[in-house]
Amino acid sequence: MLTWKRNGNYFPTKTLTSVAGDVKQSKLTLPSLQRSDLMATYTCVSSNNVSSPMEVSVTLELNLAPTLVQIRKSEAPISSGLTAEILCEVWGSRPPPEITWWKSSDQLNQTFVHVSQDGNLTTSVVAFSPQRSDNGQTLVCRAQNPRLRNSAREDQWELSVHYKPRVQLRLGHQMSFDNIRERTDVTFLCLIDANPPVEEVQWTFNGRELRPAPAPPDPATGKRPPRNSLVIRNIGTSHSGNYSCMGANSEGVGTSAEINVHVKHSPVCRAHQRVVYTAARAEEVDVSCEVEAHPSAVTFLWLFNSSLQSHQLDSVHWNGTQSTARYAAHTTEDYGTLLCWARNEVGRQEQPCVFLVVPQGTRLQLSDETLLTMLISAVTVLFLLPLCIIIALRLRNKRNYEEEGPQTPKSSNHQAQQQQQQQQQQQSHAHSGSKSSGKGGAHSNGLGGGKADDYWISRETTT
Repeated sequence: MLTWKRNGNYFPTKTLTSVAGDVKQSKLTLPSLQRSDLMATYTCVSSNNVSSPMEVSVTLELNLAPTLVQIRKSEAPISSGLTAEILCEVWGSRPPPEITWWKSSDQLNQTFVHVSQDGNLTTSVVAFSPQRSDNGQTLVCRAQNPRLRNSAREDQWELSVHYKPRVQLRLGHQMSFDNIRERTDVTFLCLIDANPPVEEVQWTFNGRELRPAPAPPDPATGKRPPRNSLVIRNIGTSHSGNYSCMGANSEGVGTSAEINVHVKHSPVCRAHQRVVYTAARAEEVDVSCEVEAHPSAVTFLWLFNSSLQSHQLDSVHWNGTQSTARYAAHTTEDYGTLLCWARNEVGRQEQPCVFLVVPQGTRLQLSDETLLTMLISAVTVLFLLPLCIIIALRLRNKRNYEEEGPQTPKSSNHQAQQQQQQQQQQQSHAHSGSKSSGKGGAHSNGLGGGKADDYWISRETTT
């Protein structure tokens, strides 16, 4: 009689028994092998009433696909430029699987493989040096039983690579570093690529740390500038220099390249110039005027101004930002103030450079700097006083008109008589002024606000 055992235990099963002469056969069919059948021992037992039982056994070895693939994700951060070792465990494959590593579409070479004693666990290790560009890339561990098709399984890990900040300094929208003009608003943007992110942006100006106050909302949009911006309202020449920004995280410090900002501005007088010139009558003196301007391509205008006359100087030449006017005082009235203006593409110089031509032998106790300050202040007053008087008169006339209302014919005739008397007085003053103007120079009106511009317009027309 033939019977079957599984792992030493008899179990009922359907068998196919055949007899050929003295040989009796029993065929056992297992319809569907399971993973639990791995290493199962089946024994065929032959027994009769005459002799002791005889048996023969077979142990099943199965080809099994992987059941689990798992990347052991490191809790410590992966840093750019440092070697990282990543482990992948594959369970349940018999024979041991073929394991491959992939970073996006690039295959990596594994550095170590270990199979457990029972063959159920295979461990693979890959070592590579991640770069900044690997941040956000997908790392894949793929395992496949070489004896079974379509048995591949895999695990994925999105890499988070830590790297120190990479910093770049730029200007705001539609701005360029070579065209920053005074009195405009300028926004610097510090663009930082970092992992982990930078919490604070630091700014430097000419190598010194800046601590700017939070920028107010933009008047046009009402929105506050971004946290990584530096806003300079009404920029001026004092803001010219080297700017940079920096950011830090756990991986290190990143600093942008220095950007040189040269603010374009209208000309201003160079400090510490000679401002007082002494000359005998008819003696020619060369008065030098030097300005600072960006761009440095400038043109000059010279005016003579005294209490009696003002006129433009013609004997003038210049080279770069320096101009020289040749001047001679032929009479006492010719001694006075020389005013030097310069103009570039940004605009005309706001305050002229002031020089004083005095008779030879005149002693001045004040320093040049003090004298220059006083002269500029005096000229400024002369500029503004006529303008203020005109505005005050217009306001008074407007107020009188609003209070009195339309005039009656009688009052209109009286007003006409007053206007006629005023015109006669003005003509009398103009006649006396023309007599005192010396060599036909223009009558002095203090060079009011538009006077210098009139000379510029006249000069441009003639050229």
